[in-house]
Amino acid sequence: MELEEDTLAAATLVQNFQLAAWEQGVGVKWLTDPYTFRPEFRASIGLQSGEKLIGLLQVGYPEDIPAARPRTPAEQKLTVIRV
Repeated sequence: MELEEDTLAAATLVQNFQLAAWEQGVGVKWLTDPYTFRPEFRASIGLQSGEKLIGLLQVGYPEDIPAARPRTPAEQKLTVIRV
């Protein structure tokens, strides 16, 4: 049985990998394209029954580094409920 926490832990690992890679000047793009759900693709990468694919990572050294985008402060997106 798959636990939601397992999927969330894997996603957290990917994000931490992305951040660590960027610190070393390595770019990472996380893809979740529709073809990843096709049985022939899943078989081609050896995905077994019961295994879940959370995405593909493109990893490499970028030719260009895009300008930083404006960010919304976390306080505007996060609600903390104190009990």
